[in-house]
Amino acid sequence: MHDSKAGRRRVSFLGWSLIAAALVLVTGVALPNFFRAKMTDDEETPAWDIRTLVTAEITFASNNPKAGFTCNLSDLTKLIGPKLASRHSVGYVFTLQNCRSVKRGEPISKFQVTAIPEKREAAAPAVCSDETGWSARTLVALRLTA
Repeated sequence: MHDSKAGRRRVSFLGWSLIAAALVLVTGVALPNFFRAKMTDDEETPAWDIRTLVTAEITFASNNPKAGFTCNLSDLTKLIGPKLASRHSVGYVFTLQNCRSVKRGEPISKFQVTAIPEKREAAAPAVCSDETGWSARTLVALRLTA
């Protein structure tokens, strides 16, 4: 009788050992993929916000043909919401800049929008676009050292 309990203990120990090994294996594979996916999502969010700002600028210019684009995020609050209009969203600072017209006295027809990570030591990309809707990304660390 004592031998059958010892045999069950060995099987039980072996079973738990296999379960623990499986958990370690799953954790070793799943966690890096999870963090990689989270990083990709964090990098995509400012790009979507940039697209939102470009679309809002186009809508604003269509509704204000004599003025054209704006260089003031607060003018776009109804189109983009108060969070993005506050310039701070998803760990980035958003800025409208280089707003100008092609000829003096004409409506503003050019602008740039940028998203710079608030924590510059992070290796997060900066994202920018202009009135054409073309987007670019660059690592802030590279941009700051250049």
